[in-house]
Amino acid sequence: MIDELDRKLINLLTKNAKTSFQVMAKELNSSPSTIRRRYLNLINQGVIEIVARVDPIKIGIETIGTLGLNVEHACLENVLETLNDREDIHFITVTSGRYNVIAVAWATSTENLYKITLEISKLEGVRNFETFIALHSHKTA
Repeated sequence: MIDELDRKLINLLTKNAKTSFQVMAKELNSSPSTIRRRYLNLINQGVIEIVARVDPIKIGIETIGTLGLNVEHACLENVLETLNDREDIHFITVTSGRYNVIAVAWATSTENLYKITLEISKLEGVRNFETFIALHSHKTA
């Protein structure tokens, strides 16, 4: 269970995970050793994970497509597994509403995104899909 100090620490980390324990401790009116201990506990409990966030543009990704998929329920787990194994898919969620799966694909071009969508459309159980191309990213995770 996390408390208010943990919540505030998580909030600081989501803004800048490179902030020193000393700076966070000062901002949270705590000691660096307490912040370090809380930080490690949050990681060990699986509450947070420290990962690198990539700027797709800087690694040659020119097109980001959000894919809305209608997948037959009997095939859902297999489709999710296949999507999960693809290096060009960076987010997958099961949803309610118009599509029961939403995935985000990173592509080097619109032609590359087209090929990705063709491959995904051929998966067993994919009834239909729609692709939304990102024009501008205003906020990322």
